[in-house]
Amino acid sequence: MPKKTNKNTSQDSKEEKKVNEGNKFDKIFKQNAEPIFLRLIEWQLGITIKGYKEFNPKMQTTLEREMDGLYEVETKKGEQWLLHIEFQSESDPDMLYRMIEYHGIATRKLMKPIKHLVIYLGASKPNMPNKLPTNYQFEGFDLLALRDLDTEQLLSSQVPEVIMLAILSKYPEKESENILRSTIMQLIGATKNKNKLNMYLRQLTMIANLRKLETSTLKTLQDMSINHNFSTSTLYQLGIDKGEQIGLEKGEQIGLEKGKEIGLEEGEKIGLEKGEQIGLEKGEQIGLEKGEQIGLEKGEQIGLEKGEQIGLEKGEQIGLEKGKELLEEERQKLLEEQKAKQDHLILQAIEMNILSLEQIAELFGVTLEYVLQLKEESNNKE
Repeated sequence: MPKKTNKNTSQDSKEEKKVNEGNKFDKIFKQNAEPIFLRLIEWQLGITIKGYKEFNPKMQTTLEREMDGLYEVETKKGEQWLLHIEFQSESDPDMLYRMIEYHGIATRKLMKPIKHLVIYLGASKPNMPNKLPTNYQFEGFDLLALRDLDTEQLLSSQVPEVIMLAILSKYPEKESENILRSTIMQLIGATKNKNKLNMYLRQLTMIANLRKLETSTLKTLQDMSINHNFSTSTLYQLGIDKGEQIGLEKGEQIGLEKGKEIGLEEGEKIGLEKGEQIGLEKGEQIGLEKGEQIGLEKGEQIGLEKGEQIGLEKGEQIGLEKGKELLEEERQKLLEEQKAKQDHLILQAIEMNILSLEQIAELFGVTLEYVLQLKEESNNKE
């Protein structure tokens, strides 16, 4: 039996994943907005920022506007544009800003040039500004493309958040590994606090995905770990982050796909079987009462409809349950793999004999007894 897929659901899943990816990168850049972009804005606009005040970027609004009149106009010259009309019986000092709101809403929705006209109905002289000062007018926006920035200029910065942007800048693709190494070395040199270094390296790994360099970044960090002190906690945490991300994405995707697939197949099968059975039974009963031909036709119709409904309901339930079971199995497997990796890293740290057992326990967030137990088990195996 051919497998059926829901194209709309698949498309929705892709769109949701795309949004989540965008939110992940947005979060990193928003956290580092001040140290990164104030410096870059000075470079881009050729200015020196003396001071600034931050506003809450979340602007709550339930804005809903109804225009008095909106028309699409075509002139004899062939020009086409929108005409917006508002009627005012008295002066409104905020009228200009209301018209700005109308302009933004209409332009975004209809994407056509628009002219605005306010018809004043009052007896007194109107007192409403109707032109924006030049520096208030929206004429577009400046574009700062990180891919066009000078790599060496970014690497020469002493600001870690700026240094990280080097992997998003302009350089030949064949130089990506060298740029990665230089970026990591500059981060190490510019960051004295170990916890902050770990944070920057984790952020570097995530934004590297914008250039499809996430795997290369992890490999480069692992290669460089021999000469630097981020071999345990940083690499371990990066591995956990990557493992959690891949595991959750694959587990959720596999669970949903298999659940839907099984649900549709089981539902169709049960629906056909029960539909045929109910159809025959009811068809025979009605046929005996009203005639064989009418009974068979109505029985089959009623049977198919009710059978399909029951089959789909039961199939959906079975599919959801099996999907949840598969997702839980994937999650448990991921947790076991993560624990095995952590135990391996702890034993490596013990063998390196750089940190005390108490320090190792604190580094990995486990108890001293757990570290002692791992050590004893390892000794017994030997």
